[in-house]
Amino acid sequence: MTNQPLVTVFISCYNRQEFIRESLESVLKQSYKNLEILIIDDCSTDNTLKIVEEYQDSRIIILKNSSNMGIPYTRNKGLQNSTGKYFAILDSDDICIEDRIEKQVTYLEENQDVAAVGSQVETFGLNKKSFICRYYNTYEELKSQLIFNVPLCNSSAMVRKSIIEKYNIKYNNAYYICQDYDFWYQLMKVGKITTIPDVLVKYRVSDNNISKISQESQEKLRKRVKIILEIRSNILNYYQFGLNSQELELFNDFFIDLDDKTFDIKKNLFTLKSISNKIQENNRKLDQFVLSKVYNDNLLIVLKNNKIGLFRKNFVYTQIHLRESKKKFLMALIFISSRDLYHKAKKIFKG
Repeated sequence: MTNQPLVTVFISCYNRQEFIRESLESVLKQSYKNLEILIIDDCSTDNTLKIVEEYQDSRIIILKNSSNMGIPYTRNKGLQNSTGKYFAILDSDDICIEDRIEKQVTYLEENQDVAAVGSQVETFGLNKKSFICRYYNTYEELKSQLIFNVPLCNSSAMVRKSIIEKYNIKYNNAYYICQDYDFWYQLMKVGKITTIPDVLVKYRVSDNNISKISQESQEKLRKRVKIILEIRSNILNYYQFGLNSQELELFNDFFIDLDDKTFDIKKNLFTLKSISNKIQENNRKLDQFVLSKVYNDNLLIVLKNNKIGLFRKNFVYTQIHLRESKKKFLMALIFISSRDLYHKAKKIFKG
């Protein structure tokens, strides 16, 4: 690429002395060179800032909050102080693959109708074998996935800055968690978001990632659930599925991503069936085929992880899944029964 537009790579950090060097050096080693590396330290109490200040690269800009302000405030400060045409996000413990920025800039330059692009992610850490975390690729798939969860890995995202400025999109300071979920919802209302099929980021899974929920008090956990419900309800209402407040809360309880959740499927099966019918019948904003695929994928994940018996799981799926082909329906039931059997059946159907 001869005329390289300026890209701001934004790293927000707080007490990351163990990982910040590796993250920063992954940016400095990028094949794409026209970078503004904006680092905002959220008043770390360890050596994070000292480590960052060791680097003499002229592309690095370091800002520091006078007190610990939290993630939403710091990310908004990053948006306000960035000058690049594109705004790339990297969490302070994650790692960029060497050609990440180059591939994403090329994609956005060639696809002017796309507001933001993410990628696939390799997870690593905790002395466990790394694996590839696959995200949906197309805009229609990501729009449907937004109903259930964050549609892409925040650390893999590159955003067209002009869209942010035009629509004054910001992180909500009231959301101390899930601020990225709300941010992508805001952005997806005004522009297309896609992902590249390549793995461009390594996402670190640490003790902090795993234990942060289990260590929370019941009050904090209640607030966490309330925030997720609020964001997801906003999304479901935006799509005009016509769910009432009870149905919104039940949908959230069923699909919420918390390890310690308890949900009485038998008691709520009738309402879950009503919800799936409403989503299918009232859908006007999403591609129906894609919505069914994404909805059923998420339903399978919930049922696979639920402790109810195998027969019960199959019965629940038949009651509340969205319409799909007989082949996909059969594959779904096989998936619930056994992942090994599912992969064998998949090869047979392909053959």
